[in-house]
Amino acid sequence: MNKKKGDKGSCLVLVLGTITIIFLNFFCRKNYLMILPEIMFWIGCAVIIVGIILRLYSVLTLGRSFTVSVQVDLDQKIIQTGPYRYIRHPAYSGSILSLIGIALALRSIIGTIVTITIIAVIYGYRIRIEEKILENSFKTDYQEYKKNTKRIIPFIW
Repeated sequence: MNKKKGDKGSCLVLVLGTITIIFLNFFCRKNYLMILPEIMFWIGCAVIIVGIILRLYSVLTLGRSFTVSVQVDLDQKIIQTGPYRYIRHPAYSGSILSLIGIALALRSIIGTIVTITIIAVIYGYRIRIEEKILENSFKTDYQEYKKNTKRIIPFIW
């Protein structure tokens, strides 16, 4: 089975970014930097759960097409079922929700702001890399798919 690969270190960027987000959130919480109300703990937990469910549903929908690194099998098709009907990267959306949920659950305003900033950088990089290889692999089919779906937020972006 031949594959087109093009990760360009984006997997490592995601791992290091996620570790940084978690560490910084615990640091901000431990040092009581601008603490949010207690209700944010429960909201954060709910967001984490929604994120995990979306991520799992997305990975299960991809089935054998799921990989940790950015690569495309030569016989692979564009998945347009399940959450992929609405957004092109629902697994990333699930991970993003979970990370934001952690920040909210730890109740730090600074931690939440830092989390959103790091997420924008690391997932922005990963999505650009992934979309480039998908466009090169699927040509007009992927261009058409992009016209009908948003990146990570349904109906918005």
